[in-house]
Amino acid sequence: MVKKILIFFIPVLLVVLYGFKPHDKPTKSNNGVSFRNQSNPNQAMVISQAKLDANQISTWFRTNGSFNRDPSTGNAGFEWPKGSGKTARYASGLCLGCVVGNDTLTAIAEYDYDYKNGYVDDQGNPQGEDNPDYRVYKITAGNTTDPDYVNWPVSQGAYTDSIGQPLNLGTQTMFYVYTEAYPHGSGSTSLASLKAQILQTNWAYNVNGPLGNIVFQEYRIINRSSNTWTQTYLAQWTDDDLGTSTDDKVGVDTALNLGFTYNSTNNDGIYGTAPPAVGFDFFRGALVASPGDTVRYYSPPGSSNLIVKPGFRDLGLTVFNYYNNGTPQPSDPGSNVEVYRVLSGKWREGNTWVTPGGVTTTKCYTGDPVTGNGWLNEGERDRRFLQSTGPFVMQPNDTQIIVVAQVVAKGNSNLGSVTSLRSTSALAQRIFDNNFQVPPSAPAVPTQIYAPGNGIIYLSWSDTAEKVSIPNKLSGGTYKFQGYNLYQVRPGTNGANVEDRVLMATYDINDGITDIQDSVFSEVYGIFIYYTVQKGYDNGISRYFVMNRDYINNSLLYNGSQYKVVVTAYYYDSLGGPFSAPKLNETPVTSTNIIDVTPQNLTLGTQVNYNVGDTIITNQNDLGTMPIVTQPLNLKSATYTSSYGGTNANPYGIFQEQLIQQLLYCWRIRQISRVHRIPLR
Repeated sequence: MVKKILIFFIPVLLVVLYGFKPHDKPTKSNNGVSFRNQSNPNQAMVISQAKLDANQISTWFRTNGSFNRDPSTGNAGFEWPKGSGKTARYASGLCLGCVVGNDTLTAIAEYDYDYKNGYVDDQGNPQGEDNPDYRVYKITAGNTTDPDYVNWPVSQGAYTDSIGQPLNLGTQTMFYVYTEAYPHGSGSTSLASLKAQILQTNWAYNVNGPLGNIVFQEYRIINRSSNTWTQTYLAQWTDDDLGTSTDDKVGVDTALNLGFTYNSTNNDGIYGTAPPAVGFDFFRGALVASPGDTVRYYSPPGSSNLIVKPGFRDLGLTVFNYYNNGTPQPSDPGSNVEVYRVLSGKWREGNTWVTPGGVTTTKCYTGDPVTGNGWLNEGERDRRFLQSTGPFVMQPNDTQIIVVAQVVAKGNSNLGSVTSLRSTSALAQRIFDNNFQVPPSAPAVPTQIYAPGNGIIYLSWSDTAEKVSIPNKLSGGTYKFQGYNLYQVRPGTNGANVEDRVLMATYDINDGITDIQDSVFSEVYGIFIYYTVQKGYDNGISRYFVMNRDYINNSLLYNGSQYKVVVTAYYYDSLGGPFSAPKLNETPVTSTNIIDVTPQNLTLGTQVNYNVGDTIITNQNDLGTMPIVTQPLNLKSATYTSSYGGTNANPYGIFQEQLIQQLLYCWRIRQISRVHRIPLR
């Protein structure tokens, strides 16, 4: 009898234990809201991860197909704005599904993962799991000595430029390779693998404005098996916890191919009033045979290598699906068949979505929450959604390239944020349509500070920004240097948002260009309005400023108090506009170029022979040379030589007209240098 009981009880126990298998769901969602079980998000120590944080989005990517989740804590990792400690997404990842013969094959990266770093060899075997070369590589524009730049994995498929150097798609660019050809580890998908190999590239731009709230992602998915994948779907899945996780709604804008999450009310427990909205822009779907159509795209993105494929069309976004965390239905899928149903636009049980008008569809909640019209997500819960492209067929060694973007925006209310998100999405689409010809951001301005504790902070900066011009391929024009802005930054912020800083002064070239106006999306009115984006005064260029008060508190400067200041350069392109790139290009304000200064009295016994603004006597006064002291404590006894135009090898160089106008303003020197061509030493 006991033996019979054990024979019955043991299988039941195994089923129960498997059914309660701990998934990779942490105790806390973002910002401390408890609703999940805890386990290690990495699964294996070989998983590589890195943070993309070039702009106002700071988020994680990993070689197990997952992103937006903090690998160290298992909590939400999509921080916005960067430095705020607030997160808008908990976890996101790539999901695949297809039919091979009588088998339904699926792979996911949700709370558990079917992917690991590495590749699939010609025999269909996974390789590279323990090879340290298969990891996340991240490069930053302008840094050619970083180990990731030097060891850029070209052999793995990382993009290069026209001369074979690592390709900087943005301010930061990230690349890595992974596969689900290893035994699946999620427990929610097929035991058999698709033997897919994925080459993922992510990039972001460090610029002001909406583009600073976008991350672009490209997936190159390769069928490395010997089987034909039929009825294939490729999906971008996300669990968005927008601040507090339990008060969210989801929807899709089918005109923009934008899936989004927004707050159900105008107040969130984490973000407060007017919480942001966050979304995925789906730019490019799978390519399928279509006689009479032609697809054109550039590979790599942003290059001049145009690929033309006659007889094909882009499927685009074909599925927008959603499910809840648990009850009520629809809820999380738990098997390979259920996962495939969700990827194809059904509930996990097989139910189809039906619009309020009675039409079967694969895209739910297509209404407009801003106007309240159409099919809207009701209630408020912890939501997940996914966007798929499919179905299509992939032959062995075929490649499909999918391009998406993460976008986030804040308006004057929870619904105003949806409107702002759509505007950001439209900008991202224009950038994609224009082959990512995004102009570089304005350069930082090297700045020096002197604060001797006398109630004054002295700022001085170099003229390097004045020598730069920036091509704007989106407009066909050029950003040319126009002036400087000097800001005091509010304590506790990174200065990135306009409300985080106070303008102390503006210096601009005396050339007739004063106020710069542009069409800019208004979060208040939900439309583009034409207004002044940069004040100008034709007051001439200065590289020196005396800060004699606290501009934020309108008070005196106090010794021992910390102040934050930054100098930016701004550039003007008259051909810019809302449908290309803005007319104004200003140095992004970030934690890297803000200067912290705490005025202190000079140490007792310190001897200062010159003060700020004093001039130093030279032996060339007849030529108008007049050195000005900007940092008294850094003066050194030495003999200095000053030369203008030319080089040591050719000291008879001729002055450039612009250099004379901006730096010398001396008619006599200009005439001497032109007529007599003598060295100025």
